[in-house]
Amino acid sequence: MSYDFHCERAIKAVRKTHECEQCGRKIQVGEPASYGSGIYEGDFYSQYTHVECDAAARDYADRFGLWGDEFPWFQH
Repeated sequence: MSYDFHCERAIKAVRKTHECEQCGRKIQVGEPASYGSGIYEGDFYSQYTHVECDAAARDYADRFGLWGDEFPWFQH
C-alpha cells in the first residue's frame, strides 16, 4: 500500500459543515479543523477532522507505532 502524495493543513470550516472522519460528528461553520487530501493507491481522497480528534489519533499512533495502513480511524 502506498501514498502517491498526502498533504494536510489547518483550516476553519467556512461555507458548510463537514463530518469528522474520526468521530463522525459535525464540524460546524467557524470551527477549526484539520483538512487532509491526497492520492492513495491511485484514488483521490479528502478528509476533515476535529483538531482534538486528529491530535488523539496521532498520539495513539505514536504510542503504538500505528502509521500508514494501521493508522487508527476511531469511527470504523
